[in-house]
Amino acid sequence: MTIKSRNFPKSAMILVVLGITIFAVGMFGATEVAAYPDEGFGDDAWSQMNEQGFGDRQNSWAWGMTWFDGQLYVGTNRAHFCTDVAAIHNVFPNWIDYPPSDPDIECTPLPEDLPLQAEIWRWSPDLTWERVFQSPNDVPIPQRPGSFVARDVGFRGLSVFEEADGTEALYVTGVAPSYIWRDVPTARILRSTDGVNFEQVPADPGTNLGDYPFASMRNPFSHEGRYYIQGGAIQGSGVLLEAEDPAGGNDNFRVVSVPGQVVSSATAFNGYIYMGLRDSAFGYSVVKAEAGGDLPYEWTTIVPEGAFLPTQTNVETLSMEVFGGKLYIGTNGLRIAALGLMGPAEVIRINPDDTWDVVAGNPRLTDEGWKYPISGFDAGFGNFFNGHMWRLEEYGDNLFLGTFDSSTTFKEIPSNEVVLADRMGFDLFRTPNGIDWSPITLTGFDDRFNFGVRSLHGTPNGLFLGTANYYYGLEIYRAYDDHDFLFLPVISNGEAAAVAQEPRQPVADPTPLEAPEMVQTEVFSDHVVVTWEPVEDAVKYHISRNEIIPISLTLSSDVGIVVDASKWTIPELVGTSTGVTFTDDSASSNERYVYFVRAVDGDGVGSLQSLAAPARSLALPATFGHLDGMIADAQERDYLSDEGIIRFDQTQVSAETHYAAGEYQDAVDELQSLRDDLSLDEQDLIISWKAIEVAHFLGRLILRIDLVDAGVLDPSTLN
Repeated sequence: MTIKSRNFPKSAMILVVLGITIFAVGMFGATEVAAYPDEGFGDDAWSQMNEQGFGDRQNSWAWGMTWFDGQLYVGTNRAHFCTDVAAIHNVFPNWIDYPPSDPDIECTPLPEDLPLQAEIWRWSPDLTWERVFQSPNDVPIPQRPGSFVARDVGFRGLSVFEEADGTEALYVTGVAPSYIWRDVPTARILRSTDGVNFEQVPADPGTNLGDYPFASMRNPFSHEGRYYIQGGAIQGSGVLLEAEDPAGGNDNFRVVSVPGQVVSSATAFNGYIYMGLRDSAFGYSVVKAEAGGDLPYEWTTIVPEGAFLPTQTNVETLSMEVFGGKLYIGTNGLRIAALGLMGPAEVIRINPDDTWDVVAGNPRLTDEGWKYPISGFDAGFGNFFNGHMWRLEEYGDNLFLGTFDSSTTFKEIPSNEVVLADRMGFDLFRTPNGIDWSPITLTGFDDRFNFGVRSLHGTPNGLFLGTANYYYGLEIYRAYDDHDFLFLPVISNGEAAAVAQEPRQPVADPTPLEAPEMVQTEVFSDHVVVTWEPVEDAVKYHISRNEIIPISLTLSSDVGIVVDASKWTIPELVGTSTGVTFTDDSASSNERYVYFVRAVDGDGVGSLQSLAAPARSLALPATFGHLDGMIADAQERDYLSDEGIIRFDQTQVSAETHYAAGEYQDAVDELQSLRDDLSLDEQDLIISWKAIEVAHFLGRLILRIDLVDAGVLDPSTLN
């Protein structure tokens, strides 16, 4: 299908500061941008599955999502930007006006008249949607006699919990209007066993659950027969709650985080509970504890506050997902500090031994030495406006990451229009190995009003994505894992799209070639060399290039706040090669590029595009010295079996000996043999979670040896 594109008039930007979170909103008209310039892509990668906003633009975000009893459930929030403005206006009426003046956002003249009844929608595999619950509008507003507000203005967390008697129940955590109006009921939890009838979990006055003052509860998960949620303010951070019998409510819930900890995300990993903690002054941290027993739980620090960043720290973690035996964590780059109001978010991962890596972020000096981003990308994956790494989800042997892209929020300042027009809308990335990443869309599926990926959920019927769009209403998209289209970037042809309500028809595979793997770059003073592994049956390769360019962004024309930023440009096809290397003579060593390669067969049919290869990568280059260090570290940490110690030592000595003698292909053969063995499902040379990254490193080193053999690199470069 074609993703819809709109053109709207310019409107006024409102910069709303809610607590310590920045909400800058607004957009201007869409520009049609093809995701990539080369042939070989379809336009049915992701299908929109709902009428926008479920027919009501005030369904702003797909705030929660889960699969229950063979169906998808989505919880909405209502008129979210309007309520943000109303909340501050009620406290500071002379500071910010209500309603906001943005013509792309529809608010009622009076905040007490906002339609705030949160909804739960259900999708069935027969492609039908139905609303199964709407919050009642029956709460009196003390400050507005005669006016009423909804009991729930949003449903933020949906999850399935297996209770002690084997019952599977759907639990839904709510957001209360107490952040807008004082002295109204706080957030509650709903429970359903049939997906239609929802009842409130008991929260009687005088009990724990009845007396918690939370405006919001979010991020539910289960661990060892216990149910966990976060309770806090509207921004979401607060305390971690635990219940062995959540259906009982009341005193079945207890706080398991320590007083003073501000919990921003949590999940189960490796037999423990891991929590991300918010700190607006010094930056996020990550801690873990074993569940059960007396309180308080004993929390051990895994990532210290600030994650060793001396500047531009991220204040909190927002998303956590286990993938490939490791815990991936996305952060929040929006902040209020002396160093600025906003910034790009980063991604880290924690290994089973509690060592951790920077996936996408700035290099930093830690207690164990320097950490460099293993993806080669800095924070935001090169996009300054990726202020949240908002959602992570494993699906189809890949990890997907959706962002909040703040470029959608600056439409009212004319100087921003030229530089931001082609890149507004959330970014969606995927990785098959946690190291190599690639974008699926950089423009919110060509709808700039889709500024965030608010929910991602893998199901037996595909991967579902719910957007944040408080301009014209949320959208739900779906992709499948039974076809490579799952990973195709979306291409717009400018036509308005109807809602996809027909099953996708099976099609012949248009991409019989495998996508090129292990794409790498070598940067020289006046050119960039791109190299990759050969693809069977390919007769040529097309190479395309994005540039990551520096820009200046005006945050406020009234105050004159200007920040330095960066963004991806529209891609261009830069050349064709019949071999497995390409020299880009048009590249400048002072610029930042991202390269992609596509294989083409004799009939002109192209493969899927490769994963991204950043030039001027921040990752450490593959060298024999690096290999020596990896082997020594693995042996010291007891990651190698007895057989593995012998095999790694023999390979290391033999490969380096051949290399020193100029016998480059013999060195390659030694390394490739070890790499092949590490790729076996049941290899027993090294601990399994470490095998993937070692095999990946060996592939990079092999390609660099080939470049030495071809005379592209000086042999000393690899020592």
